[in-house]
Amino acid sequence: FETVESPNGVRHTMVSDVREMSLVTAGEFSMGSNAGAADARPARKAKLASYYIDKTEVSNAAYAKFLDHLKTGGHAACHASEPKGKDHTPAAWRPELPGDLPVVGVDWFDAFAYAAWASKRLPTEAEWERAARGSDGRAYPWGEDWNAEFASSAEAFTPELVTATRFEEGRSQSGCSNLAGNAREWCADGYAPDAYATLPAEGPRGAETAAERVVRGGGFRDEGSALVSWRRDHAGPLTRKDDLGFRCALDAAKAEPH
Repeated sequence: FETVESPNGVRHTMVSDVREMSLVTAGEFSMGSNAGAADARPARKAKLASYYIDKTEVSNAAYAKFLDHLKTGGHAACHASEPKGKDHTPAAWRPELPGDLPVVGVDWFDAFAYAAWASKRLPTEAEWERAARGSDGRAYPWGEDWNAEFASSAEAFTPELVTATRFEEGRSQSGCSNLAGNAREWCADGYAPDAYATLPAEGPRGAETAAERVVRGGGFRDEGSALVSWRRDHAGPLTRKDDLGFRCALDAAKAEPH
């Protein structure tokens, strides 16, 4: 990251390269499943423009830099509807934990503010699902069949948060790790139970006015059957849990050259 000053005097960070992100090229992909819960039906096709998505969940170390910035840089990157006086320190924040573990205990406003500070954004639900399922619509990031050795889940010997370097075999076709299990992940969208039946095929995205936000990917306490890539979850935007984190995305057209 590079810190710069915008014309209005607000200091913020710019993405200097996208080497820690995966490029997902524009096109059509499979979304939802007729074998899934009611809110993931029907199976359908959707189209997305090219975008980048973080290869890993945002880490404790990266989030600590954001918290340091807030001490002097203020809340210019925060969402307009963020509660007044909001503190972006995660619940039960422990800076001494390994920096390469995913940051958890963050709510949707925390995730939004971090992403904006980093000149990125939260992925839409459709972008998240495309990154997890690949171009062939697979059930899990690595393929069609569940494998307890490929993800941090309730079926692991010791269910726990793990670093991005664990479970390399579980990476998705796009090169992203821990899209199944480990930390659940906030998405940009407002949640609606009928979204897969009603949203447009081109760039589908849930309404900003929804009371809850979409959460995807499942966590380390979930069984493998709950970690299929079409499974949808949701929570109020102020929810903070010890298995709830996020990763960021970026429009390909906005990526800085490197």
